[in-house]
Amino acid sequence: MSSRREFIKQSVVAAGGVVVSTSAFSNVFFGKKPKVIIIGAGFAGLAAAYLLHRKKIDFIILEARNRISGRVFS
Repeated sequence: MSSRREFIKQSVVAAGGVVVSTSAFSNVFFGKKPKVIIIGAGFAGLAAAYLLHRKKIDFIILEARNRISGRVFS
């Protein structure tokens, strides 16, 4: 059985690994403008598009139907 102190140590090490990996991943896009494909024009897809638009990131929305809003009919 692990102690609370051991759990905290392991959590700090894991969090440090996440920070290192995400900073390394961000270097992949250094100097390049990312492009995003959003699948579906439901609420989640439209919210993602809104956030990407605010950050001036290029994106395209792919929707199977001829209307937006996904499964919502109103």
